[in-house]
Amino acid sequence: MSTSVIIERDKTVTITAGLMGSRGAQGIQGTQGLQGGGFDQLQGVQGIQGIQGQQGLQGVQGLQGQQGLQGLQGLQGQQGLQGIQGQQGVQGQQGIQGQQGLQGQQGIQGRQGPQGPQGLQGIQGPQGIQGIQGPQGTYVNWRGIWTAGVYYYYMDGVYHEGSGYVARAYNINTAPTVIHTWDLISSQGTQGLQGIQGIQGIQGIQGTSIQGIQGIQGVQGSQGFYFVFRGQWQTSTIYNPNDTVEFQGSTYVSQAVSFNTPPSYFGSGWRLLSAQGTQGIQGTQGIQGPQGIQGPQGTQGFGLRFRGLWNSSTVYYKDDLVNYNGSTYAALITTIAGDPPSNPSNWTLAIAQGLQGLQGIHGEQGEKAGIPFVFNDTASNPLINPGSGRFTFNNGTVNLVNKIALHHFSANNTDVDSYILTWSESTSPVKGYLVIKSNTNLDDTLLVFRVHSVSNFSGYNVLDVTYHVGELPTNDELCVVEFLQTGWLGQQGLQGTQGNGVQFLGSWQGTNTYYKDNLVEYQGSTYVALQSTVEPPTVS
Repeated sequence: MSTSVIIERDKTVTITAGLMGSRGAQGIQGTQGLQGGGFDQLQGVQGIQGIQGQQGLQGVQGLQGQQGLQGLQGLQGQQGLQGIQGQQGVQGQQGIQGQQGLQGQQGIQGRQGPQGPQGLQGIQGPQGIQGIQGPQGTYVNWRGIWTAGVYYYYMDGVYHEGSGYVARAYNINTAPTVIHTWDLISSQGTQGLQGIQGIQGIQGIQGTSIQGIQGIQGVQGSQGFYFVFRGQWQTSTIYNPNDTVEFQGSTYVSQAVSFNTPPSYFGSGWRLLSAQGTQGIQGTQGIQGPQGIQGPQGTQGFGLRFRGLWNSSTVYYKDDLVNYNGSTYAALITTIAGDPPSNPSNWTLAIAQGLQGLQGIHGEQGEKAGIPFVFNDTASNPLINPGSGRFTFNNGTVNLVNKIALHHFSANNTDVDSYILTWSESTSPVKGYLVIKSNTNLDDTLLVFRVHSVSNFSGYNVLDVTYHVGELPTNDELCVVEFLQTGWLGQQGLQGTQGNGVQFLGSWQGTNTYYKDNLVEYQGSTYVALQSTVEPPTVS
């Protein structure tokens, strides 16, 4: 920092400022001017101020001042980095062994050991009471020979090119050879070649046979599924379920009680069990061989006759075969009624009951019946195309929905447009009921609408409906849609004959006389008088 100081007039010195020292001593006072002499020594006029004296020399530096007060403590600095870990110290000597501690609490019980070997089979106990009848199993709806252009539904069975198939899903014009739509249940076998006739062997010597000790009776097996073969189909015979017949070279099994209904009739209640094979090519006639030497006469044989399940009221004869407790027995002599096959004196075991097979693996639960669609909760009025595989409503409040849009393609990419258009074929005002269910098996929610008409738009169909019962699905939920069609409206019946006129007279009164065709209300019911009466309506 520089400062300019005027020393004399017209002279300026620039002094660089250092630290300011203490003030210098006062300069020497200038000489007093002469006193002016005037008349009567009057004081003269004050003289001109003298020239300012030169600045005095810089004074000696002053003494050092006292130390100032200590300043405030500064803020704490950031923590330094962690130092390097030191080396591990030398291990100390082992201490003296302490006294034995108190006994601990009992430990947790150990895991159960492996199961021991299965023990010997115990003696068979008495037969238990008959269990409750189980639920009805899944059945196949037999539709006969597969035909193009026909709608087939889940569990419909057909015959095609010598084999049997069952539908896995709704389809049309999809041949049973498509494995994703149909399941093969019975295939036609190829006809084997006729074997060469073998040479007749020499008759062996008849051996002796010692009857072994009868074994312990096995556990009774479960009731098997059986067919009753009734021979050639007859027009005058009543057939029951599981009756099998031969008709025009093929074998059929009855699915319901039928009479005078040939098995080949479509929807007749019969199912094709085995189709007649194609006729093989006739072989060339072989060369006639020389006549063989006549063998010795064989021993007298015996014929067995199968008589079905043993019946306590039936008399059985020698060589009769019966089924009893899962095994087959042959009668040794003529038995009296009520003599069971367990009596070894009169019966012998012919075929023992087999061991019960292992229980099969529990199959996965199938999907619910219906056409799969995904619900779109974007309600719009008027309706727009809901998108492939989806359906939507025209209102977000379920009881106000009166239009539903269904895409032409279902969620499994099946074209269902033609099928949906058939929903309006009924001549009834209510064409049917649309049932919407969740595809999740554990979800039993249901939504039902009455269907009045079906309209076709580009890429989707619109149903005119009224709400019946149920609640909305959740957005993007996979549902199944099922249509239950109502019957056709019948023709108007003939006008009835003129009826007798009746007159309703209110509640019955004991003081009144009632005449023929008078109607009265009595104890919650309505009665009509058959004749003039004063009796209460309970008198017939």
